[in-house]
Amino acid sequence: MLEKLSELIFWYLLDVDYDQKIVLLIDSVVGPTANDLEVLRELEKAGRDIVIVLNKVDKIKKSLYRNQMKKLGDQLQGHKLFPYSSQTKVGMMELAEELLQTEPE
Repeated sequence: MLEKLSELIFWYLLDVDYDQKIVLLIDSVVGPTANDLEVLRELEKAGRDIVIVLNKVDKIKKSLYRNQMKKLGDQLQGHKLFPYSSQTKVGMMELAEELLQTEPE
């Protein structure tokens, strides 16, 4: 069952012809897992418009925040990162602007 679901998700994200942004959520405390990086590489190969949201930034100790953001930036080079917290609303406006941004015709 899980394998079928995985196939369906990859089909939708990689093979369906559409021009939408894809949001990839990554835990900002843990960092990108091997699965996160695999999905990211496949999305890159498919030429998708990827928005990376670093969620749970409120869980990072203030003294470690800058170093953690740099580490995540190094791991996810070439992508704009959106630090986000649903608890403290950090990044909410920036993310909304990115997702609602339309391309000029």
